[in-house]
Amino acid sequence: MSSMPGAGDNGHETVHIPPPVNATEPKKSLWTNIFAFIEHPFTLGAFFLLGGLVGAILFTPAFVICAVCILLGFHRSGVVSGRSTKVQVVSYVVLAVVLAVGGYFLYQRLDSALQRMQAEFARKISDSMKEKPVTSDKVEAKVEHSAEPSSSNPPSRKPHESAVVPKHKAIQNPLEIVAFRSDYGISIANTELRSIHVISLLVKGHGETKSFALGFDSAPGKTSEQKWHEEGILHFRTVMKLADTWEGHFKKAKELFSTCGMQWEYFSPSDISFQQIKDSYERQNLVLGYEGISGTLYYRVEGLNKTEEQIVPLIETIVVDGDTCPKTFTLRPAPSP
Repeated sequence: MSSMPGAGDNGHETVHIPPPVNATEPKKSLWTNIFAFIEHPFTLGAFFLLGGLVGAILFTPAFVICAVCILLGFHRSGVVSGRSTKVQVVSYVVLAVVLAVGGYFLYQRLDSALQRMQAEFARKISDSMKEKPVTSDKVEAKVEHSAEPSSSNPPSRKPHESAVVPKHKAIQNPLEIVAFRSDYGISIANTELRSIHVISLLVKGHGETKSFALGFDSAPGKTSEQKWHEEGILHFRTVMKLADTWEGHFKKAKELFSTCGMQWEYFSPSDISFQQIKDSYERQNLVLGYEGISGTLYYRVEGLNKTEEQIVPLIETIVVDGDTCPKTFTLRPAPSP
């Protein structure tokens, strides 16, 4: 019995399948893989979140990380891939300019919101530390009467001297400066039981005497705020300590910055922005140049016609115009409450 050509033992045709060819992809370089990892959405998202938090709370230039993440995301999405070099360059430049301008205005908004939050937090802390004002003005007084009044001498309706309640006297130093920054505003807490009309604050510095007109009413047990600048003088910079004494510090600062916009800046010791500036210098192993001085608050308590005075502690610093003065020895002030 003959077998058909090409047929197997079982009568079926045998088909030979060639072995699979191993297609090897070209090996990518280490830097290409690292760049692909950086452009991964998870990585960019982590960088964006970290840069936003650090930029809003601690270090403003960290906002640049957010802009770089957006640019890398634009590159990874391939919006302009395959187009001419000119189109790609123009696209990236336009996007970078939009991010820079938008980031500047975003920072201004965040800075203002942070200042309001800090001021509100300071007011709540101050209010929580104060005792609640007395709501009742009633004072019990003991009136002495004779045991058996005489019929010929009826008891007088005039109260006994021991029953006369003296008027409430104004307490000493009833005002507390919760926050004060001379280029921004002031917050004052009233510890009196009555309303106080705050007239003005006189600052007695080493280089000048300056008066701040206030003219607002502070309710009992409350904190009142007055602002004369919405965001403060942002382009001015504080100066690090230049000498061991304040006189030497002032003399050195005058030599360096007298021709480019040097002036005085005042704070209250408890002001949040002052504490932030000090911390900023300490993180860079520097010391802020400042000196303790005194100021005088003029006020009038409700129901009393006499104008009272109260001495308050203040802080004096030197600031310079950051746009015209050299940046050596200077740091930008932190935001105010």
